[in-house]
Amino acid sequence: MSEFEFLLSLYGLVLGLAFANVATGWRSRREMTLGWCTPLLALFLTLATTGTWLTMWEGREELTLAPVPVLVSLASFFPLVFLSRAIFPQPNEGWSSLEDYYMAHRRVIVGAVILTRLIGVVQFMLGDWPGMLAIAYLAARIALLTVMFFVGSVWLHRAGWAVLSLGVLWWLLT
Repeated sequence: MSEFEFLLSLYGLVLGLAFANVATGWRSRREMTLGWCTPLLALFLTLATTGTWLTMWEGREELTLAPVPVLVSLASFFPLVFLSRAIFPQPNEGWSSLEDYYMAHRRVIVGAVILTRLIGVVQFMLGDWPGMLAIAYLAARIALLTVMFFVGSVWLHRAGWAVLSLGVLWWLLT
């Protein structure tokens, strides 16, 4: 088994949990009002998790089985798993709307996404710098997330998750 295959098995487990949590999070929420923030955030998380997986594949030649790269990678993956659980209330919490739940917990959720982006900066610093366009894109995402962290407008959050999802989709397709 190569180092990449060994790391892939660990990362596959962690990223698979994130996918599974988002996919099954809708199950017991049938009686709740859906809204826009949670579905857009779930789309963003699905795309971001896919992007993380593809980034790992692109770097497969450089991945080494050393403590720092493994810990930094896990640090970027675990917030995705946390977010995949945090975006949905527990069935017995009594929320009538996913949008209300999201807005009540938006700072924790957006803060965790900011954390993943800052870990991405650390990954850039440990490896090759990707170029000015990628750095500008990352800075714009962090700036938008920072505004979302401090501003509690539901329309801003809806637009923010839509823009962030489109940005990740664009990045995946180019």
